[in-house]
Amino acid sequence: MKTNTLWLGILIALLIAVIPAMAETAPAPAEPTTTAVVVIPEGNVWTTADGEKFFTCPVMGGEGEVTRASGYSDIAGVRYYHCCASCIAPFRSNSAKWLKELVLPANIEIVDEDGNKLFKDPVDGKILPVQDETDYLDKDGKRWYFASKANLTKFQTPAN
Repeated sequence: MKTNTLWLGILIALLIAVIPAMAETAPAPAEPTTTAVVVIPEGNVWTTADGEKFFTCPVMGGEGEVTRASGYSDIAGVRYYHCCASCIAPFRSNSAKWLKELVLPANIEIVDEDGNKLFKDPVDGKILPVQDETDYLDKDGKRWYFASKANLTKFQTPAN
């Protein structure tokens, strides 16, 4: 009985010594952290009126919707999406060559489920489908579509 009492006394003495020490060395609660969101500019992306993001591949000219699965290259802090994995290496090896020829749609309003594009004429506001015979103007890296040659001419004529 004396042995049990002795051991119990030793155990209580240890607990009295250890518990305050544990409280002093316990880590402080973690400070709330914030995660910085880095926005990377996108160089070959165009947006429809409803906010959908599409890209034109700088190598092959293919178009697609920007998704998490889209292949891309980051060049000089700008992200460029590609239509396929085969376009990544040529673009990275000579991006200047491909970018000088890149033209993005300027006035596409909607892209339907089948990939058909509707544009809004910048002169008269008509919304029409892009077709092979649709008049367009490439200006400053943007392709503008028009309902007629007359509207294209008006667009190019400086305002008085």
